[in-house]
Amino acid sequence: MTTAEYLAKLMCAERGYERGTVPEAQALADACDGILTKSDGMSLQIICVVDREANPTRTFGLELATVVEIGKRCLAHTGTVFGAKQPVGIQVWEVGPGADSNEARARLKALSRRMPGLAKVQVTAWAIDSTGGHVFSTAPWGGVFMGRRYLERVLAAPRRADHEIVREEPAAVATASRRPWVTISIFAVLALAFTAELVFGVLPWKGLLSPDILTLVAAGGVVRPALQEGEWHRLFTAAFLHGDIIHLVFNGVALFLAGIVLEKLFGRAWLVALFVVGALGGSVLSVIINPPNIVSVGASGAIMALLAAALVSSFRLPAGVTRTQMQMPLVRVLIPSLIPLATQVGGKIDFAAHLGGALVGAAMGLVLLKTWPQTEPFPRFQKVARAVAAAGALLLVVGFSLVAKNYGSYRDVAAVKSYSRLLIPDEQLPKSDSAILANAAALVKKYPRDPRARIFHARLLETEQKPREAESELRRGLEERDILRVVFPNRNVEILLRAFLAELLIADGRKPDAESVASPVCAAGPEGKIPDVLKSLGVCK
Repeated sequence: MTTAEYLAKLMCAERGYERGTVPEAQALADACDGILTKSDGMSLQIICVVDREANPTRTFGLELATVVEIGKRCLAHTGTVFGAKQPVGIQVWEVGPGADSNEARARLKALSRRMPGLAKVQVTAWAIDSTGGHVFSTAPWGGVFMGRRYLERVLAAPRRADHEIVREEPAAVATASRRPWVTISIFAVLALAFTAELVFGVLPWKGLLSPDILTLVAAGGVVRPALQEGEWHRLFTAAFLHGDIIHLVFNGVALFLAGIVLEKLFGRAWLVALFVVGALGGSVLSVIINPPNIVSVGASGAIMALLAAALVSSFRLPAGVTRTQMQMPLVRVLIPSLIPLATQVGGKIDFAAHLGGALVGAAMGLVLLKTWPQTEPFPRFQKVARAVAAAGALLLVVGFSLVAKNYGSYRDVAAVKSYSRLLIPDEQLPKSDSAILANAAALVKKYPRDPRARIFHARLLETEQKPREAESELRRGLEERDILRVVFPNRNVEILLRAFLAELLIADGRKPDAESVASPVCAAGPEGKIPDVLKSLGVCK
């Protein structure tokens, strides 16, 4: 058996190739001693083998232009991704003793297209020395990512007998038809939560069934100030909320796309476990990356985890049309969802949550795939999956119980937003220091719930040498926690209140108290830095 024939057998047994080719490539087959083809339903790979061990004088005789024209005709056998036609890859192998000589390399370089990875027909040439074990390739990076290392290992290893070269049996996969009850149930919970947002909204919904931002905060959306106050359940409850009906529908479509695949391939327990961990992963990265005043909601992080896990786990299936047909819909949804179009919610995409969920899902999918016995239809650690799923169900119940407990306070804040008479109208806000001093007493009397009025009045009291009264005013302003958190979510008013109060406390010789007062907003500046107004006071460590 010549080396060329030996390599052909291995490529068929271990790399998914078949002998022969498509009719459009018959002219290429006539120029070779053997031809191999691999098709996955989207791309087409052809290897033309010239056996110089059997015939030392034989070389590949077609010109590059001819090979390219053959490849163009073969494009009829490739599919499209995002509207782009997938390429045909043609490799020309010359195999034999001394096949990688300088003369052969110079000749084969003429068969390589410039930037072959960007062409619809990708032509590369390979010289495989059957005695020295050297492999030369005109492919990018010397063919490292196209199998050069594999060929070198085969040439260096002892040759295997025919009975040792057998195509691996595909791994066991679940084949029983089952209805995706868990996927349907998850969507039902999402739809129920969205209905609750509309029915019990703090403020009336608007537009395309779009809950008000205050409703999303009240219902358990992720917002950093609330997390800093200990409301960690939001990291999970936010995944069950949606900004409008379009948001819910798009997530529902993606959920069914990934859920139906995973429920059959991974089993129901792992589907729920991946959803739980993906939801948390998406929320955590959203909090880390997004500005502190952003409110993030949606099951996108959890669904990205399912999509990524489904894509990774699809490699469980044998290479070919079935695997590709599963992967392409997943790729079409997953890749655009990871493009950072925006980071805000309210009609925009929280890219950070998408990325966090996708990273978690891909990592978990890879771990399960690597530990999955070939003979088992489902991955290992089913008990772990059930425990995580049960913990997620418990967290959901506890989380929304806490949401319900705190919901009343947001209705009070909604009243503040609904009746602007409780807040200083924009046109009445003082525009200068003299205006603040002149109008402070009247404003605090008319708008006692507005924290800004307390700041203005404290400023007046300070000028009147009444620091204790000024301190009291600022503390009363800080007591309006819900107004500060929701009406002024960028925290600028809270920062001013605490900075002014810290300044008074330092002047009174109470710096430890000043540090304690300033602590909640020491990281509330841009990118989590100390706000400028606090830097000069030295109260943030």
